Amino acid sequence: MQKPHLNKLISLLLIVLLLGANPALAQSEKSEQNSRRPSEQQTSATKSDSSSLENEEQRAINAASGEAGEEVQDGGWPFVQNLRNSSFPAGNCLRPARMTRLVYYSEGIRYQETGAIRTCASPITPYDSRPNFRSFAIWQPAAQPGDESWNDQSSSVPAVGAAKPPVKAGNPMSEELNRHMPGWLKMNGEYRMRFETKSGQRGVAGSDDSYFLSRFRLSMTMKPSEQWTLFIQGQDSHVFGFATQPPPSNLDNNFDLRQAYLDYRSGGKQGWAVRIGRQEFKYGDERVIGASDWSNTARSFDAIKVSAFGSKYALDLFASSVVVSEDGVFDKHRDGQNLYGLHATFPTLVPKAEVNVYTFWRTTPLVSGERSSRGDSDTVTLGTRLAGKLPMKFDYTMEAMLQRGSFALDRVRAYAFHGRLGYTIRQDYWTPKLLIEYNQSSGDENPNDGVRGTYDQLFPTNHSKYGIDDVVGFRNLENLRLGFALQPNKRTKIEGDYHSFWLTQVRDGLYNEQGNLITRNTAGAAGKHVAQEADLQFTYTPKEYLSFGAVYAHWFPGEYWKATTKGAPGSSVYTYATYRF
Repeated sequence: MQKPHLNKLISLLLIVLLLGANPALAQSEKSEQNSRRPSEQQTSATKSDSSSLENEEQRAINAASGEAGEEVQDGGWPFVQNLRNSSFPAGNCLRPARMTRLVYYSEGIRYQETGAIRTCASPITPYDSRPNFRSFAIWQPAAQPGDESWNDQSSSVPAVGAAKPPVKAGNPMSEELNRHMPGWLKMNGEYRMRFETKSGQRGVAGSDDSYFLSRFRLSMTMKPSEQWTLFIQGQDSHVFGFATQPPPSNLDNNFDLRQAYLDYRSGGKQGWAVRIGRQEFKYGDERVIGASDWSNTARSFDAIKVSAFGSKYALDLFASSVVVSEDGVFDKHRDGQNLYGLHATFPTLVPKAEVNVYTFWRTTPLVSGERSSRGDSDTVTLGTRLAGKLPMKFDYTMEAMLQRGSFALDRVRAYAFHGRLGYTIRQDYWTPKLLIEYNQSSGDENPNDGVRGTYDQLFPTNHSKYGIDDVVGFRNLENLRLGFALQPNKRTKIEGDYHSFWLTQVRDGLYNEQGNLITRNTAGAAGKHVAQEADLQFTYTPKEYLSFGAVYAHWFPGEYWKATTKGAPGSSVYTYATYRF
């Protein structure tokens, strides 16, 4: 029987209070700013005039979309700096500057930071140099020593190649909270709730389930100096109403340590860094290594990572072990289940594109081979990824992976490929976009020949890549995807997808999102076509710190699904909300 969780009820009440408190806090902050003397308002870290801030933000949005170019006027205040290709103007080096807003875009999602003190002697660099990741800053004169706001200095911006820090949402609640803390200490958090309804699970008619997922995160960042950062994040995840009891640990896990790392980073646009402790890994579009953030517990690694970065490259070398989520005990990794990696990014090697090259080595002790052999697994994945833009509003992504190694006494001979072509019809009205995508991962041709041909998907973020219903994973799979996206305004997005799935090898099986076997017909007599899926997703972000979404997915069985399961169609409905503070 599932026990009640008092801390979750407290969390829910806290979120309601935070939502209700924001207007009052925002009004209080505005009143405090309006009470300052005019001279203080001109030199303060943030402008009191909200319309001016809105104008500055619009300038930044225009710059990001390429409509306004580089709006940097030497010696003028305020100004917008495009972080990809502009430097700090010489005329603005006469005094320290405060970055009142840093806005950066990735895949159509906008994030922002506030308050960093910089000078022309310590220029900032972009979060990321990928073509679809644009970043730019809005600057104001900084307060001088002795001014009221001089001690309110936040940390500098991470360099190219650095892992993206937790999103600071611009929430009045968190801004007010952190304003009363020392400059080297910041607090933020996130609460996400999601209601899921599923029918026809595993092909069985009537196997319906409805349940509520909640996830609360609380993070603390300590930065005693420019180079050193200590980051700690706790996470509390629960599921209510789940049919299977006890629920799986990837849905329900009492408050535990999700991230805790110490980071050292040399200054400047070129240098090196080291990060030790529990941390996330996100590479490319997370098709091979990712944080799996849609999951209620997500994923992290106990790791040590050494990085080198410059304007034309970013290199990561790491040794790690994935953290296993277990409810009721402290989450930890398992000895011998290791992942080693070298990942390189080259943002300028190909015009208007990013190139990734990587090698990952995964070890797993005591596995069983095809002919009941026992031994360890050592699999090396060699991969490359190319993502960029083409003329006439086209964009593309290609990624190829090759695997070699041993699995007990079997030889590993596997591969995978991803290709996507997108086309933006127009950018001024609803921004309609079309895409076509093809994915293939190898399967095992003969289950008794001592050669393992099934691709190992490693540690990806699979959600929505092979259907929002999350039925299948990227093993022994062929997938065709057709999709569209509409954006009526900057806060609303509508997406739709059609998927068709086949087995690569009919004598191998069908695998789920986690990479585990669902069903298999070793005789190869069940057919090749698995199913089709139709998806529709709506997201709305009224504030940077608040977002809502709704998803519908329907699963249409194919010949293989009908032959190896009860053959029932399935559907899923998700509604969710995320609040960051």
